[in-house]
Amino acid sequence: MKQKHTKAPWVAVKNDKGWRVETLRPKIRKVVAYLYGNRAATIAEADAHLIAAAPDLLSALKTVTYSLIVRSSDRLLAEAVVANAWSWPDSAPQFVRPDVSFAISAIAKAEGRS
Repeated sequence: MKQKHTKAPWVAVKNDKGWRVETLRPKIRKVVAYLYGNRAATIAEADAHLIAAAPDLLSALKTVTYSLIVRSSDRLLAEAVVANAWSWPDSAPQFVRPDVSFAISAIAKAEGRS
């Protein structure tokens, strides 16, 4: 599935108004999110860094989830999950590990499908 979010890498940047998250590209920097307003400086900074890490976290979660499915089930099921846009196909066994189901739900949330 093709990514729908702004291409990574992203970086948290502090300025005089607060924090923002932007792409880390030498020629073109695109703002992904602004974190301004009435929030504690430490919370805004933590939020900015978490948002900046989101593309890497999503990629890592997909990699680990794929590996867990292969280890607990089989490679064919893992390929079916990826082909089904990171959702369980109807043919998926009912005994799937809860941690894998939780990871697939988080992937769906990150991709705007839940």
